[in-house]
Amino acid sequence: MYRKGGGGGAWVGDQFKADADRIAHEFLSNRLHSSFPSIPVVSEENDASIEKKYHEYFIIDPIDGTASFAHGFPGWVTQMAYVINEIPVNSGIYVPVSDEYFEADKNHGAYRNKQRLIISDKSKNIRTIIDNYPQAKWVTLELSNDLNIPNYLESGSIALKICRIADGTADLFFKAMEPKDWDLAAPKLILEEAGGVLRDAYGNEIELGKISRHHHGLIATKNIAMLEQVSDWYHSRK
Repeated sequence: MYRKGGGGGAWVGDQFKADADRIAHEFLSNRLHSSFPSIPVVSEENDASIEKKYHEYFIIDPIDGTASFAHGFPGWVTQMAYVINEIPVNSGIYVPVSDEYFEADKNHGAYRNKQRLIISDKSKNIRTIIDNYPQAKWVTLELSNDLNIPNYLESGSIALKICRIADGTADLFFKAMEPKDWDLAAPKLILEEAGGVLRDAYGNEIELGKISRHHHGLIATKNIAMLEQVSDWYHSRK
């Protein structure tokens, strides 16, 4: 469908939906139920699953970055995490266009195509910020100007941008919107196992499983020094 032009789609509120979302959801859900019949699946494409609470479950985002997918841009992924007591313990994110597979097991590191990801940068010097437009806009532009961030990088899905922090391509991804559990569960584990941090826009821990399953913004960055700099900036402008 992507090679043929994405199959179309439409905006539903602040989410872009396409037929491919449903197809990918059904495929992944069926395969998981077949292989792990006792473990529930929580999916962005299944409203009933979102409202339930489980001790353990898979959480999937069949296509993260559907607008990119539908319009022929490469920045979309398929992602999944295995969660126990609201803590991701295994995760995988596949980027079909570039054939990259990010994966992590809790306390056992993060990898891209089997190569270990290790963030060693401990400075507070933010050199590259990442977002999903051709150039920095709105709050990203304001943040870049206020913190004198010299470089900007365009990328697609939320998960892929977080993975670009984990693999060292960028230093910071900031959003003031409301990401959901299925946006963050898999890349959260990958970034943290690589040595980075993922928090909400105020610097608070991301807690999965809340009734609404949404969070107030996000900061994905390489270390606590960068995180505190950005969260302080966000506090000061409110």
